[in-house]
Amino acid sequence: MTVTLGLTIVLVAVIAVTVVGASISSVPAARPDASQASLSAVPSVMHRPVARPAFPATALPEPSRVPQSYTAIPNPSDVSRRVALSLTAMNWPFLGFVAPEGHLAPSVMDSTVTTAFASPRVWDRSVEDPICSVTGASDFHVVVADGSALWDTTATPGGAVWAHEANVTVQATLRTAAGKARMAPLCGRGVELVRRTRRGWATNGLMLYATHARVHLDHIVANLRAVKARVGDRAVLLAIKANAYGHGAVPVAQAVEAAGAADWFGVATVPEGIELRQAGITLPILKLSQVFEHELREAVRARLVLTVVDEATVLAAERVAAAQGVAAEVHVKVDTGMRRIGVEPDRAAALARLVEDQPHLTLTGIFTHLPASDEPAQDAFTAGQLVTFGRVVDEVTAAVGRRLPYIHSANSGGVLAHPDSWGTMVRPGVMAYGHYPDPATPRTVELVGGLTLASRVSFVKRVRAGETVSYGRTWTAPKDTTIATVPIGYADGFSRLNSNRGHLLVNGRRYPVVGRVCMDQTMIDAGDDPVAVGDEVVAIGAQGDEQITATEMAEIMGTIPYEVTCLITPRVTRVYGSR
Repeated sequence: MTVTLGLTIVLVAVIAVTVVGASISSVPAARPDASQASLSAVPSVMHRPVARPAFPATALPEPSRVPQSYTAIPNPSDVSRRVALSLTAMNWPFLGFVAPEGHLAPSVMDSTVTTAFASPRVWDRSVEDPICSVTGASDFHVVVADGSALWDTTATPGGAVWAHEANVTVQATLRTAAGKARMAPLCGRGVELVRRTRRGWATNGLMLYATHARVHLDHIVANLRAVKARVGDRAVLLAIKANAYGHGAVPVAQAVEAAGAADWFGVATVPEGIELRQAGITLPILKLSQVFEHELREAVRARLVLTVVDEATVLAAERVAAAQGVAAEVHVKVDTGMRRIGVEPDRAAALARLVEDQPHLTLTGIFTHLPASDEPAQDAFTAGQLVTFGRVVDEVTAAVGRRLPYIHSANSGGVLAHPDSWGTMVRPGVMAYGHYPDPATPRTVELVGGLTLASRVSFVKRVRAGETVSYGRTWTAPKDTTIATVPIGYADGFSRLNSNRGHLLVNGRRYPVVGRVCMDQTMIDAGDDPVAVGDEVVAIGAQGDEQITATEMAEIMGTIPYEVTCLITPRVTRVYGSR
C-alpha cells in the first residue's frame, strides 16, 4: 500500500511538471525587434556571392592586438538537439559562442537573426531558450567542434552567416538540425581562446588539446609567388593531395585561390577533389592518376580533370561523361622513366588521338613525372626523360593537329633545378610548404616554412643520476636533472624514431628527447633550466633564435620532409593564420 501510494504521488508530480513546463514553453517571448525575420520562415541555406578580400587582409586573424580573455556564452543543452551552425566550407558542426569578458548580457529572444556588430543582441535559436548577448563587442566569435573560431562574424536577416577565417571568406548557414550542435562542457565557463605572445600564437582553452599545428597561410602563398617569379608566365599547379601534405587542404586551397597564387590544384584521390569543390574551390583540379570506373561518375560530377593512361581509361571516361551529357577534360600521363603509371612513350600519340576522337572528352594536357629531378647526381637520367618527353609532345601534336595548352613535367625538383622541364605548367609540391625535396637540391628559390608544430610542457620533475626514463629504460640520467614531459607522441605524428635522437624547443632553447617517444607523450632533458608547466614547446618551427625544420627531423627519421608533415595526425588541431 505504501509503495503504491508513493508511486502514485511520483506519477502525479511528473504529470504536473510536464503540464507546467508545456504551459511555460507556450508563452511567447518578447520580440526584441519586430522587423527581424524568423528563421523558420526562410530557407535553411541561402547562397550569396562572396567577395574575397585581398590576401593577407590582416596580419593575424585575431580579435585584437593585445591578449584578451574570452567567455563562453552559456546556452541550455536543449540547443544541442535542435540547432546547428553548418559550415559549408569546412563541414564543421557548431559548438558555441564566445565573446570578450564583460561584454555578456542575459536576454530572452525568439528565433530571430540580428547583426552582431550593429546590435547589442545576438541571434537566438528558439522561443523558450534564454541566451546571452554581446554588448559593445566587435570581436564576437562562433566556435566550431574542433575548437577553432570563425573571426569577425556577422549575421544577416535570412539565415546566412558570413565569417572570415584566416583572411578567407567562407559561407556558413544557420539551420535547424537535430543532434548536430555539441555544446559539451564549454557552456558557462570562462576560457582563453587565442592570444598572441612575443613568441607568436598561444592556443589553449577552447583548443582542449595542447598539441597543435599553426599553419602559416601567408608563407605558403609567398612560396608559390616565388615559384611564379621563377617560372615566368607558366601556369602553376599546387599539389594539394594528402590534406595539403598535412597542412589542411581546404583552408590552404581557399587561401591560395583567394590570393591568386596558383592556377590549378592537383589531388591524388577523387574524395580529395570533391572536398575542394564542396568548399567552393573553382580552379581546375587535376586527378594526378587514373580513376577507377566506379569512381568516374562522381569525379566527372565534381568537374575533376581526368588522367588517362590507356585505352580502357579513355573509353570508361567517355561512357560516364556521355551518360551525364557533359564534356570531361582529360590529360594524358606518359611514363618516361618513373615506371609507376602512364602510357608508354611510343603509344602516347595513338592514345591522344583516341581521346581526341571521343565526343565527350576534351584533351587539354599531357604530362610526365621526374623521379630524380631533386638529385643532381642523377641529372643525366632526368635529361634523358625530358628528351623522351619532348619527342612525345611533338608526336602528340602531330597526331591531334594542335599543341596542347598544358604540357607539364616539373615537380619541386624540376622547378628548382631543371628549367627545361617547365613546359607550359609546373607542379610544385613540397616546396610550396616550405621544404626542399632533397638536401642536395639547388636552393634557387628561397622558401619559408608552412607550419609550426607546437605543444606545451605538461609536467616537470627532478630525477636522480642513474634513474631511467620511459619504456624499455633506454636512457639513464648521467646526473641529477630536470625531466619535462610534453603531450606529443607518435599518435600525433611525432615519430618514435626521435627517441634519444630528436630535439624540442622550449623558451628559445634546444633540449634533447630522452627515452622512447610514447604514443601520447615525450620527455626532454631540461638540465637545471627553469622549464615550467605551460611553457610552449616547438617540435617543428622557430622559437627565439633556434629552429627545427621538417628537413632536420626527416634526417633523424631517415626519411624525407614530405613524410614528416604528412604524418601529423588528424587529432592535432590545425590553426590557420599569418605570422
